[in-house]
Amino acid sequence: MKNRGANMPYKLYTLYFLYFAGYISFFSFYALYLTEHGLSKSFLGLLSTGTAVANFISLVGAGVLADHMLSPRKIILASGAASALWGFTLLWAPNALPLALLAVVPVSFLDFALLGSLDAWVNLAARHNSQVKYSVARGIGGLSGACASLILGAVLQVIGRGRIVWFHFAFYLLLLLVAFQTADVQRPQRKQGKSPNAKLWKNRRYLLFLAASLLLFLGWRALLTYLPALVVDFGGGSVHQGLIMAVMSFGSMFVLGLYPRLRRRAGTAVLLGAGAVFMALRMLCMVFVHSMAPLILVQLLEAVSYGLFQPAAMEYIGSITPVETRATALSVYTAVQMPAGTILANALALPLLQAGSVCGMFAVFSALALLGALFLLFSLRHGGGALRKVETRP
Repeated sequence: MKNRGANMPYKLYTLYFLYFAGYISFFSFYALYLTEHGLSKSFLGLLSTGTAVANFISLVGAGVLADHMLSPRKIILASGAASALWGFTLLWAPNALPLALLAVVPVSFLDFALLGSLDAWVNLAARHNSQVKYSVARGIGGLSGACASLILGAVLQVIGRGRIVWFHFAFYLLLLLVAFQTADVQRPQRKQGKSPNAKLWKNRRYLLFLAASLLLFLGWRALLTYLPALVVDFGGGSVHQGLIMAVMSFGSMFVLGLYPRLRRRAGTAVLLGAGAVFMALRMLCMVFVHSMAPLILVQLLEAVSYGLFQPAAMEYIGSITPVETRATALSVYTAVQMPAGTILANALALPLLQAGSVCGMFAVFSALALLGALFLLFSLRHGGGALRKVETRP
């Protein structure tokens, strides 16, 4: 058992590596596969909204299950196996939107349950093993996503984009093998008295932080949703899509790797604020993008926006929520950041895109991101005590 405990960080990091390789292999290229078979931008937005609704339900449900019923490991084994198999339905999807929804939405639902459970597993393991670092795990995930994007972007150009289902299956099969060999973690014992979930929904600092995060991530979600369409509009293909995803992933990986050192020097609050400012700046830069080269260059800001904000956000949430609801708190944050953000982003973006105003769309999102950054500063000011507690933790 000692060896299993000693190897725990490396096994968890391997799970992130395999998850992001499998996720990127499917979700970075499925839109290109469908658009080359005639799926329009509007249908792409509708498909994105469908997956976002499923992802929201998935993340919240997985968090509640991990806190009260099943361990994160069991959720990962079940969702990973189902996703690996269901991914093959994409091969029957290009001919009609209903088939595309039936293929992509369940895979997204299962993959986000897997992601939420991975984050909960790492957070719980870190309480017992100081060698487990969330920023390192996400950085390794970024490395695998970058490699998958770069390599598959070129490979799929030759063998056909429909082969993404086989790469998705292979990576998840390896993930299941590693998860099966990794020691489980026990859920924290619930305290007597008031329901922990009731306390979570009355936690003002947590709710304020969720609101700020939603505003910050609206533009980020819109960018990721419509990025494949922008690549096609600028005359690119899967090679350019793979290059952009690699630029984003390698940059995030580098900053996530540096995060523990940056945190010791600057503190969580400063890194949260810096990440928020760079998110707003990134959206503002997108207003002036009209060709492929600037589109690629602007994505370098992924490193200092998401790369700083995400690990700092996880630490902040850990400092202001009770451990018995930690999985739920983290999953709800991810649900607000990703699926809820995607739904609202599409609702704002579609009318602007239909009017042919891509620049206007990003102008709106840059203003919302700036508002989110200001909202975040207010949130941090009222959560300063919790942040100081986090920053003094070894």
